[in-house]
Amino acid sequence: MVEYIWHEGPVPKNMRVTQVAGILFNDKNEILLRKDKNGVYGLAGGHPEGNETREETLHREVDEEVNCKIDELQYLGYQAVHGDGEPYAQLRYSAHVAEFGSSRPDPDNGQTYERIYVPAKDANKYLKYGKAGDQIIAVAIKTRS
Repeated sequence: MVEYIWHEGPVPKNMRVTQVAGILFNDKNEILLRKDKNGVYGLAGGHPEGNETREETLHREVDEEVNCKIDELQYLGYQAVHGDGEPYAQLRYSAHVAEFGSSRPDPDNGQTYERIYVPAKDANKYLKYGKAGDQIIAVAIKTRS
């Protein structure tokens, strides 16, 4: 069984980072989610490529998946993923949506995601990320107050 454990600190030096994702807020403090063709909601984000910094990864993935430009990035922490081989880290940032472009296909998979803003307090009802999701969203909301 895979277990996700939330940590509000830096990633341990020996832990592999496999994902960088953002909790993206608009000016109304709503959170932008993407919805795939199967009706599954998620955060914009993905895998680091080449020598990208973590922030560069987030900027690229947000551009590719939801065609937005972001600013005001703030590192929140990481969830450690256990039970799927060697533990690894999935980083979470909060950010502000500075520009919202028109929908377009993700160049990685050709899928055009539906984009939806939801009240911040309700985000995990859509994401269904469990206890770790509740913790991540709570920390993200604090960055916007």
